[in-house]
Amino acid sequence: MKLLYQKLNKLRTQDLIIQKMRYRRSTRLVGSLKTMAYAASALMAGHLFQTFADGLELTSFDAIAMVLVMWLLAIILMLEVEMARDLAGHELIQDLLVLRSQRLNLTVSKRSAPMKRGKQ
Repeated sequence: MKLLYQKLNKLRTQDLIIQKMRYRRSTRLVGSLKTMAYAASALMAGHLFQTFADGLELTSFDAIAMVLVMWLLAIILMLEVEMARDLAGHELIQDLLVLRSQRLNLTVSKRSAPMKRGKQ
């Protein structure tokens, strides 16, 4: 993480914002891939469970499904690691941007007060 901090801290503010968007895009992509891997593994695991529950003989498709479920679980684990790395990079960039704005005495804009309905 220290190496990532050193690498990001050397970037200009504009480059940090661009890198932040890249991390955000990567996080969304990894999340989508993870969802697809979960769905595929659930389908295959459901098929295998049904085969075992019915007491049927295992076919060659079932053996392939078992291997694929194991591979998909390994892929899901790798995607989790990648997503954690992207989220950590995104949060680090946000913190760097806040520190830079504080160093330059820039004020962080606050949300405006919510509007009230009815007569005042």
